Amino acid sequence: MTPTVRVSSFVICQKANIANMTEGTIYVLVDDHKGIFVHRFKTVLNDDELLFTNDNSFFNDKIYRKDRIGELWEVKGAFLANLPSL
Repeated sequence: MTPTVRVSSFVICQKANIANMTEGTIYVLVDDHKGIFVHRFKTVLNDDELLFTNDNSFFNDKIYRKDRIGELWEVKGAFLANLPSL
C-alpha cells in the first residue's frame, strides 16, 4: 500500500481512469463542485458512487459521485521538501 501523504508534501501523479482504480491506492480527485482532494480508494459502492478513506482518523470516509469527478490522478510518489518557513 502506498505510504501516507503528509501535509506540505508534493505528489507525483499519473492520469487515471475510474474503471481501473485499485483498492488502497491514493488518488487526487478534482470534484467539479467542491475542489481538489487526496484520498485513498476503498471500494465501488454502486454504479454511481465510489468510497474513499483517509489515513487520518480525524476524517470520515468520503463518498464521491462518479459524474462529479472532473479529473482523477493516481499518486505515484511523494516527497516533503524541508524548506524553512517563508
